This record gives sequence, C-alpha cells and structure tokens, in this order.
Amino acid sequence: MNPANTNVNTIWAYAVIDELVRNGVNCFCLCPGARSGLLATAIARHPDAKAKIHYDERGAAFYALGHARATGLPAVWVTTSGTAVANGFPAAVEAAQDGIPLLLLTADRPPELRDTGANQAILQSNLFAPYQRWHVDMPCPTTDIDLNYVRSTIDYAFARTRGPNPGPVHVNMMFREPLSAESDGIDYQPYLDQACSRDEKLPHTVISAAQLAPSQSDISYLIERFEHSATGVLLVGRLSSDAERAAAQTLAQRLSWPVIADIGSGVRLSEGLDSLIPYADQVLLALPDAFNPECIVHIGGPFVSKRLLQWLKRIESEYVLIQPHPRRQDVTQRAARVIESDLSLLVSALPESLQMQASPSLEQWHQASRRVKEVVDQHVERATSLDEIGVAQMVSTCAGRAAIFAGNSMPIRDLDMYGMCQPDAQPMTANRGASGIDGTVATACGWAAGRQQPVIAVLGDLAVLHDLNSLSLMKTLENPLILVVINNDGGGIFSFLSVAAESDIFEQHFGTPHGFTFEAAADQFHIPYVRPTSPEGFLNLLTEALDANQSMLIEVITDRRTNVELHHALQAEIKRRLATQ
Repeated sequence: MNPANTNVNTIWAYAVIDELVRNGVNCFCLCPGARSGLLATAIARHPDAKAKIHYDERGAAFYALGHARATGLPAVWVTTSGTAVANGFPAAVEAAQDGIPLLLLTADRPPELRDTGANQAILQSNLFAPYQRWHVDMPCPTTDIDLNYVRSTIDYAFARTRGPNPGPVHVNMMFREPLSAESDGIDYQPYLDQACSRDEKLPHTVISAAQLAPSQSDISYLIERFEHSATGVLLVGRLSSDAERAAAQTLAQRLSWPVIADIGSGVRLSEGLDSLIPYADQVLLALPDAFNPECIVHIGGPFVSKRLLQWLKRIESEYVLIQPHPRRQDVTQRAARVIESDLSLLVSALPESLQMQASPSLEQWHQASRRVKEVVDQHVERATSLDEIGVAQMVSTCAGRAAIFAGNSMPIRDLDMYGMCQPDAQPMTANRGASGIDGTVATACGWAAGRQQPVIAVLGDLAVLHDLNSLSLMKTLENPLILVVINNDGGGIFSFLSVAAESDIFEQHFGTPHGFTFEAAADQFHIPYVRPTSPEGFLNLLTEALDANQSMLIEVITDRRTNVELHHALQAEIKRRLATQ
C-alpha cells in the first residue's frame, strides 16, 4: 500500500501500526467495526503485522492478555467506538493488577460528536482510569500535525506498557470520515517527506525499558539476614518470566532454606529443586504452629494459599519482600523491608561466596511434605471414580509435556494443594491479578499461542459458560489446547463457605445450578469432545491428546457436595498422619 495515494486518515493509521511493528509487536487482536476499519486495514496490509480476529471484544482483549503473559511483550487490542471499548475493561483491570503489558488501541468518533447524543459515541477518553499506566487522546488526523508526533507518541505508549511497572496503556484515536483507504485525490508525498528519516526496521524513537536494580544497602541488608538467620524460609510467589524463574531457582539453591512456592511461580511443580516443600499449604493446615523461622524472604508476586497468609500474620519472623515493581503488595502489612529490584539483577549482585548451609528446619519440612504426598497419592490410587482432587494431580503429571493454565476458584487451589512435582515442569499461570472468571478461555488460547507449545487449561463450568464464544479460538491455534472443564453444575467453591449451611437460600443464590453440559458447545465450535468416567480413562485421554497434538474438550462431571466431603476427609487424614510423625 502506498499511503501517499490514499488520505490522511489512512496515513496516520498505517503509521501507528507500522510503529508498533517496529517496536516488536507480534500480536494484534481485532474485532470487526467501522470506526476501527482504518486500523484493521493497516494491519491487514502491513507485511509484518500478525492479526488474530475474534468477534467478541471482551474475548479478544483477554486473548491479548494471555499472549502478553506468555511473551512478556505487549499485545495490541484494536476495537471500534462505543460499548465495544468498555468490553476491554476487565482485561485492562487484570493487566494492571498483575503487571501485564497491554496496549488498548481504540477508535473513536471526532470531538464534535462527544456528549451530543450522536450514535455510538461515548466518553472513551480515560475510560480505563485508574488502571491505565498512561493514556493519550490522539487528535483527528490532519496534515497540520506532522507524523513525527504520531510515531513518537506510539513509541512512548509502547514503552509505558513495559518497564518497572508494566500494565495497560490506552491510545484513543479519533477519526472523521472517510473510514476507508480511498484516495481523496491529494498527493501526500510532501507530507510524508516531512517525517524524520529512520531505518525502516527501527522505531522512530527507541526508548529503553528501565530496570529496577538493588542498592548497595539492600544487598548488604540481605547478606546480613542470610548469614545471621539460623532458620529461614524462602517464599516464591507468582513469577512472570523464564528469567525470573531461573533467578529464583539460583537463589533457592544458594540459600538452602525451605522453599514454599506458589503454583503460579513455575517452581511449585518442578522436581529439580532440593529445598522445595511442594505440599507446604497442607503442611501448614496440619501443623500451623510447628514452624517459626527467624527470617522470611518473599520474592515474586502474591500467593494463592490463604493458609500461608494466615501463617505469615501469626508468626514473629522478620519478613522481607523483594518485588520488581513499585506497586504495593504487602497483603499482611508485616513487611519489615520492601526491596524494589529486578530479581535477576538482585541475584547477580549477591557475592558468589554466599552459599548457605541447609536450614536446620529443612528436613522437618521435608518429612511433613512427604507425609502429605503419601496421603494424596493413596487417595488418588484408591479412587474408582473421577474427583476434582484426582483431576488436579493427574493434570500435574503432564506438566513436563505442556504448560498449564488454571481457572480461579477451585482448579488453581487444587493444583496448588495437591499437584505432583515433575521433571522439566513447564510454566503454569492463571488470571490471578483480580482473580475473576472473565475471559479465561480466551486467555488460555492467547497463552497457548504466545508460549507456542501445548497447553492444558483446567476451568470450572461457570468460567467456560462465561466465555463460551471464545471456544472458537481453539480451532485457530497452531499448538493444541486441551480444555478440561470440571462441571459440578455451579460454583463449587461456594460449597466450602459457611453460607452453604443456609439451605433455604444457598442453592439458588450461591450454588447457581445451570443443568448444562458442554458436548453440544464443543460440537458447535468443531472441537473434539470426550467425557471420561474413570481416573484411568481421564489420564489416558490427556496423554492421547498430547501424543496426537490435538485440541480437545474433556468434560469431567463431579458433584459439589461430594467434592466438599472428599476434601474434608482428605484433609482430616492429613492432619491425623502428621500429628503422629
């Protein structure tokens, strides 16, 4: 396409998309729309722009979120004006809460139509406040403003999605008609020639992403704590990259402290870390007062485990929090010191001579964790029918062959409590920034596309119903997504709450039974469907799908009340076994 022979709207739209491509964007998520047609045309005709088309704006935004989670690079969500823009809000909240780079590129009507009752005109400017990291309301394209403004603004927007505090950035672009690439008969070559000449592969303005490095006083403080704490525990919360996971494992190996790792860390299911306490959540359930370390160092993000938080509030340990961003995440309000630093930079700044002896409490932690594993393994081995505990454990056995995406509520908790460690375990993730059930199918698809590897997604029935039309994305993936739907006919986690005893209101207002199964939905979206009835059958299907490199929907039917009883019985047995050690 030669922009010089089109119109100024097309020139600006192409400059925006071209600048994003120059910055390294490799995922544009589009939804159909007239006002955004110029941006869609620019993406379609750019030789290096990669588009993902979805007809649901909310699902497209979550796909972009999943892709950005996987790659660490901002994906771009492109949508038309009106309520289409509002559909990106849940994904923007999740991106902000969990520090995921996301660029929201929205087309808008011109300023003279705002607040006039004009069709499909809403107040889009600053719509994503207070969650956006930055916002720009770009003027309608005009030759009175040169293209240096357009390109440098996009470079700055891209940079603000990253850096020490990554998150969503909103670029709102107003367009007057024409909304197509038709020529208006004006030769725009002189206008194009006014722009600064640059290498065609480089951004107009190269903005280096800032990194938080530890101060010397921070390093000295940590060394003193490491060397003078007779007992310590290393907490590894959610981690966002392979580099962070490698740094976490290096630190863990050098400290030789007991390691409690969140399921979202990518470390919890890894078999290669000698100091890992895989079943720490259940150890703390059975032995809440058995461990009182002198020092706790927490790296990474928050944890799924509520029991861990309760333990942190109860003990008197010095609590040190290391995080790669300036956001407040001290949930317990117990941190004695917060060190804002990139984890890789911090670990590399520690002296190579720092190599600690194993903590005296490490073997006690290990013994307790092994006892928990024995109880869980026996439960799974004895089970004759499928249950949610067994599903979590069996999915975890495939962690060496596929990345895992977990839905909120019970799936992620069961994986965290009962998942089995594996050699060469792949990363595991979830939308835990705001912990909603929005857009989880779309996020899992974006995660699979970004990871470029097979993914097993374990979601509840309500989460899948909430994002049903994103099942269409599964057929577009180059690598398989095996979607495990745990269908207990409602919100299973509510059955664990005290409100479950209110029998007159619970089932209708909290349990939310729906009576649906997912075979017809899988058929509608041309997804192979199976419904296993035995643990052996379920594990065989997972293995066969991975062997065949095939996407599939596996529906597991469970009962909410029985699930609660199984969890309570298993945890009672864990308490009994650990009380006798």
